This record gives sequence, C-alpha cells and structure tokens, in this order.
Amino acid sequence: MLIRNKVSIIQTCIMAISLSIMLVLVYTAVSTLVNDKDDTIYREKLDKIINRLSDKNNVLTQTGLETVDSFVQDAQTAALTILLKEYAGSDSKEYVFIIDSAGSVVFHPTLERGSTKFASSEFIKTMLSKKEVSQINADIDGTKTWVLFNYFEPWQWYVGSEEQRWKNAIGTAEY
Repeated sequence: MLIRNKVSIIQTCIMAISLSIMLVLVYTAVSTLVNDKDDTIYREKLDKIINRLSDKNNVLTQTGLETVDSFVQDAQTAALTILLKEYAGSDSKEYVFIIDSAGSVVFHPTLERGSTKFASSEFIKTMLSKKEVSQINADIDGTKTWVLFNYFEPWQWYVGSEEQRWKNAIGTAEY
C-alpha cells in the first residue's frame, strides 16, 4: 500500500507539472497572437495617417509648390484639421501624436502645439534618431507606454501612436 501511495503522489506531481507547462505554452501563444494583432492594427492606423500627409504633400509636389512655405503650411494645417476631427477628444488610453524633428509638438490630444515638454526625454531622443517605422516602450509621466512611430520625411515630422499597454484587457502587452 505504501508503494501505491508513492506512485500516486509521483503521478499527481507529473500531471501538475505537465499542466503548468501546457498553460504557460498556451498563454505565450495567445499573448503573441494578441500582440501581433495589436501591432498590425496600430501599423495600419499609422500608415493611414502617413498616407493622408503624403496626399497633401503630393498635391504640393505636383503643382511645384513644395518649396513655397505658405502653401506648405496651408497643406499642413489642412492635414492637421483632418487628424483633429478623427483623433482628438478621445478618452481612450491610446492616441495619435506628431512631433517635429526638434521634438516640439505639432499634434497631440493634451499638449499645446509647440510644447517641448518631452523634447529632452529619452523616448523622444530615441524617436528622433530613427527614420523608419519603429516601436519603443517608454515610461511617460509614470505610465508604462508603448509607442509605434514613423518618420514623414517631406515635413520632417514623426507620427506616432501611443498606447498605455499595461491597461490592455487581458494584460498580454505588459513589458
């Protein structure tokens, strides 16, 4: 009878370990799937914004006005007006922003245009050092945040989408 109890305990331990391993594998697979889907959604949003800016810039280029500051500013204002209608005033934990190559705010849901509040921060310095689609994890005002961004070369703007990832519904995007 003693041997039977020992075998049962060993079997139970093996079963518990196997179940734990399976749960870790399932969690990892689901987390990767959800994060990849999130990344795809945010890249599509970012591409949509970059395409809007490109459309405005292409009109300038086609008419030969891309070097005339007043026309460029009008095109930029028109593009920002469209973005303002679509992305401002959202009370969600994710939003779109644009900064210029000096780190000053061009478009942000809570900061005034021209604000340099974060210009000297590490995550802005990282952004300004890149010219391609990139993502970074940052601590912004004490909040863990994931930022996906791209550089719009004609106007020297960095367009980003920011999400407080730790607020994600199933918690898969924590870093």
